[in-house]
Parts: sequence; structure tokens; C-alpha cells
Amino acid sequence: MVTAIALMAAISMVLPAPVAAAGRLSLDPAEGTDGRTVDAIGAGYPPDSSILVLWDGQVVKSVTSPTAASFKVAFRVPGNATYGPHTVTMCVAGSGSDGCGDDRDEATFTVTPGGTPTPSPSPTPPDQSAQPAASPPPDPVPALVAALVIGVAAAVLILVRRRRIAAAARRAAEPGAWKRRRAT
Repeated sequence: MVTAIALMAAISMVLPAPVAAAGRLSLDPAEGTDGRTVDAIGAGYPPDSSILVLWDGQVVKSVTSPTAASFKVAFRVPGNATYGPHTVTMCVAGSGSDGCGDDRDEATFTVTPGGTPTPSPSPTPPDQSAQPAASPPPDPVPALVAALVIGVAAAVLILVRRRRIAAAARRAAEPGAWKRRRAT
């Protein structure tokens, strides 16, 4: 029993405390001409939250995040965008000056010269524009830590069991051990 309590205390010290997932943003593609359609891929945002996509601080899309782990939101690069890098922000709507809360991430889209803009897809209702995307692979570190802790716990339990068996064998081999057994 004491071993189990010590093991649980050791596990609680080794495993990290859960941290609230922060939203992450990636762009596909990350560069192109003005007027091009871009997929803003979000992951780690709370389900059923009001999500904003901003281009250089101006809202270009507003959607409700699905229950999926990740999703994509298509938006169009403004036709009057200048060449060079621009900041794209994805955030949970909040009370900030830009309409965002604390849960946000930014990525850079670079507007390049030339080419014909990709036609924008036909308009869809806002709640349908957020589509589930492939989930990011799980982080293997917690599983490895858990496997290590379980392995150490198993080794400790085996060691304790072997010591108890050895102690019992020593007591049985002592002179007069048969008398103690009969008395009990």
C-alpha cells in the first residue's frame, strides 16, 4: 500500500500539469498574388467559438469553429494588397482593440507580383466555411513518460516481491522455525 502511494506521488511529480491548448495557425499557400484564395488552417481553438481571421488587423472572415481538432477557413487576399509580407491573425473573438481575445496566433503571407488571381470559391454561409482538416499528430512525449513510469513501478513491485519471498525463505531456514509455525 505504501509503495502504491509513493508511486502515485512520483507520477504526479513527473507528469506535467495540463496546459490549456493555444490556437495555432498555418497558411496554405504562404505566398501568392493579390486576389488569391488562401486556406487559414486553425488547430487548438475551443470548439463552437467565434473565430476571426484578420489581414493586417482588419477582419476578413468570421466563422464558428467546429468540434474537430483542426479546421480550415478560406479567405481571399485583398485586391489592393501591396507586395511584400502581411500579417494574418486567427483568434477567438474577444474584447481586444482588434476584436480578438488572448487565444491567437499569427502567420505571414507574402504578396508576390504577377500572375492571375485565383478565382474565389462561390460564397457559402459562414458556419459552413470552417471545414475539419486533418488532425495534427499526437505528441509522443506524454506516452513515453507514462511508459517509463509504468516500467519503473513494475520494477519496484518485482523487487519488493522478491525481497519478501527471500525474507520468508530465510525465516523458514532458521533453527526452530517449525516451532513458530506450529504455535501460530
